[in-house]
Parts: sequence; structure tokens; C-alpha cells
Amino acid sequence: MAEPLYCFLPIVFMDISGLNNICIIGWGKSGIGLCKLLAKLKKKVRVSESAERKRFGTKLIDYFAGKGVKFEFGGHSRKYIKDSDLVVLSPGVDIRNSSAVKTATECGVPFTGEIEFSSRFTRARIIGITGTNGKTTTAYLTH
Repeated sequence: MAEPLYCFLPIVFMDISGLNNICIIGWGKSGIGLCKLLAKLKKKVRVSESAERKRFGTKLIDYFAGKGVKFEFGGHSRKYIKDSDLVVLSPGVDIRNSSAVKTATECGVPFTGEIEFSSRFTRARIIGITGTNGKTTTAYLTH
């Protein structure tokens, strides 16, 4: 079976000034940080999280909802993704098996990774450490 064609945009080629409706897939620590960044940039933000709402504290959700951020919990619906200008994926999203990636691809909505997207807004050096074993040790030694 042939691999599906993904519409993954390298951030170096992306001008985000025209991207107003951004959907964040995943509401973990980095998703919260990204939400802060996008709110500061005056973007319309939607967060889509596969876990149920009760897993998260209401204080933070209410804070962002007060800033106009919309939330969906318990899955990634087509209607939530299809009207986005860009979908930004949490680092934990498996692009080969994600329903959000499949929906974005079917709807022609480009997507990129959270770290790649956010790296555009810092001058800090970034070192990516991946793999199954040894990440903590390697990070410690790199530091």
C-alpha cells in the first residue's frame, strides 16, 4: 500500500501573517505554551484534544476561553479542523495514525509540528534529541 501524501509545511517557507484560524492538536504543556503565543499574536485559536475535558483543570481552560480560544475534547472532529488555515500538531501526535492529520490532509489544510512552528519565534539554539532510549542521558550530557 502506498504511503499517503501529507501536507506538512516546513516553517521556513511559511508566512504566518495570513494565517488567522489556527487549530492546535493537543492540550499538553507545549500546547498551552503555543496557545499563549497565538493569543498574543491575535490569532483565532481552536484547541482539539483527544482526552476528555475532566482530565484538565478548568481554571486554565476558562482563562483561554475568556481570550476567545475555542475547545473541543474527546476527539478531533472534521468541522473543527476543516476551516483552519493551519493545524499545529503536538509533539506526541503520530502523523501516520492520527485522525486529525487524516482529516487535515483530506480537507487540504496544511499542518506543521508545534516545535517547528514555535521555533520561528525564538533566537535560542534548539537541539532535538529523539529515539527510544537514552534521551535523558543525552540531554544531560548535552547540557
